[in-house]
Amino acid sequence: MAIWVDLTASQGLADIRPGVVSLDDAELTRELNHRSRDCLDGQVACEVFQDAMPAMKVYTLRKRRETLDGIDELTMALIEVWAVHAQQQAEAARRLAVETWLQRNGVITITQNKEVLPVFPKQFARN
Repeated sequence: MAIWVDLTASQGLADIRPGVVSLDDAELTRELNHRSRDCLDGQVACEVFQDAMPAMKVYTLRKRRETLDGIDELTMALIEVWAVHAQQQAEAARRLAVETWLQRNGVITITQNKEVLPVFPKQFARN
């Protein structure tokens, strides 16, 4: 399958070839995964992924299912407690459930300003 990509400098792809070119999926994926990313401290996604492979073995299919079930349960509990009636509120509940699971399991820590953005109305804020 070919993908048409508009290569512009703003997308960081201009060094392939300016203009519109056709790249197959594998070539495009390889090109994008082998670009240095500021958000990865200058590393490329492929290297970061390969370095994480041993840690990923901890999360078997069963463990991933248990994780998702736990996040789903917490999301539903938050939706009930908050009496959610809007999509934005449901999305906020999901983000908080994921963040909570990640913190409880030591995957992330939140230290800067003790808050998470974006800021939601006071009833959804936990600061």
